[in-house]
Amino acid sequence: MESLNDIHMTWAIPLADRESNSGLKDQENLIYLAPNYKETASERAKRLYDVSIIRDGIFMQKIPTCTFDDYQDQLEYLLEFRHGEEHLPISEDVVKTAAASGVGFAVLLLLLKHYPESLPMSEEVVKIAAANPDYYALSMMELLIEHYGERLPMSQYVINAAVANTGYQGSKITQLLLEHYGASLSIAEDVFKIAF
Repeated sequence: MESLNDIHMTWAIPLADRESNSGLKDQENLIYLAPNYKETASERAKRLYDVSIIRDGIFMQKIPTCTFDDYQDQLEYLLEFRHGEEHLPISEDVVKTAAASGVGFAVLLLLLKHYPESLPMSEEVVKIAAANPDYYALSMMELLIEHYGERLPMSQYVINAAVANTGYQGSKITQLLLEHYGASLSIAEDVFKIAF
């Protein structure tokens, strides 16, 4: 059985019916149609999950088309959207989309502002950020290193992605990662030669 959250009902009181108040009678009948409805924990979880999926889909379509001039207002609105009193979680797919974007630095800054401790950060996200050929990719990696420090998921694959980055800041990203994490990784000699 579907929950009541899956049913969206709207009553509109046309201007012509204001004097007769027939629309108000329909609203009063709602009390008898759904008496004492209480959302269960599983229904609440499903509702939040469904709303998060929709919001994340909007994010993933919006981020690649944003420019530095318009990203803040549009994305800030989506981030501040709350469903009831709930702060909606953000998915790793949204973070990956931001890491690959030309405005990735600005979007990740905004995401970290709203999700300082709960932003999903995986090795895959860091690898995508390291491979980003955009001009602000170095700033994005510096932001991630500053925020996460030693908690930033780092691997040989991330270093390889940075080395393969032929973008404007690719070599600087490689140097930055090796400075911070080089001692903790076993880097293949051929990768090391390519990097320097």
